[in-house]
Amino acid sequence: MANIEELRNLADPLKGYQFKVTISNAPGTGAAIDLLQFRCTAAALPGRTIDQIVTSLDGFDVSDAGRIPGPRTWTTTFTEGTDVQVIERVDSWQKLIYDPVTGVQASRADYKRTATIELYGNDKSVTLTRTLVGIWPTDMGEIAFDKASSEAVTLDVTWAFDYMD
Repeated sequence: MANIEELRNLADPLKGYQFKVTISNAPGTGAAIDLLQFRCTAAALPGRTIDQIVTSLDGFDVSDAGRIPGPRTWTTTFTEGTDVQVIERVDSWQKLIYDPVTGVQASRADYKRTATIELYGNDKSVTLTRTLVGIWPTDMGEIAFDKASSEAVTLDVTWAFDYMD
């Protein structure tokens, strides 16, 4: 059983709203990096699964660790402004990856980037950092409009990534 001193020394809960997403050197035109950071209102830290390899040994099943399977995806939500800079940035990035008019596809070095997710403590210090290497936008979600709502326009973007560090 914990005593009062142990309870006092417990860490504060990590707050889900104290985060920052940084996408380094995002290609295309539109929102600047700091604007993307500011307008990213929701993100999830991707989970990780390791395959299980099961082998029968003398009538028993023994499991060992395998590889980390794909695909690896990450979803973010951005709040758009009247300047439509987030939509422009993601749209131009996707057109760089594959231009539907010309049929030209960019090389990996031209479209893959790195993203960093930082979580902050109550004292504003970084408590957790994860880096997603080789990200690129696979899906720019539909943009909903509703005259009966006063909600801001949001944009969900799904990203592929090579690995999380």
